[in-house]
Amino acid sequence: MSIAARVLAKRAKLAPAETENVTIDKDLPVPMPDGVVLLADHYAPQGLGDRPTVLIR
Repeated sequence: MSIAARVLAKRAKLAPAETENVTIDKDLPVPMPDGVVLLADHYAPQGLGDRPTVLIR
C-alpha cells in the first residue's frame, strides 16, 4: 500500500487492509436487459475466505 493510500485511509477512518494479495479478473461480461454487454473487473482477496461484495460504479 502506498503512503498516499495509507494517509487517505487514516483520514477516512478506514480499517487497515487485511491483505495485499488480490486476484483480479478483468473484462467479465455482464449482460444488461436491453441486450448490451458491459465489462466489469472483479477484485477478490486471497486467503481470507468469503468476504462481502463492494460495487463501485
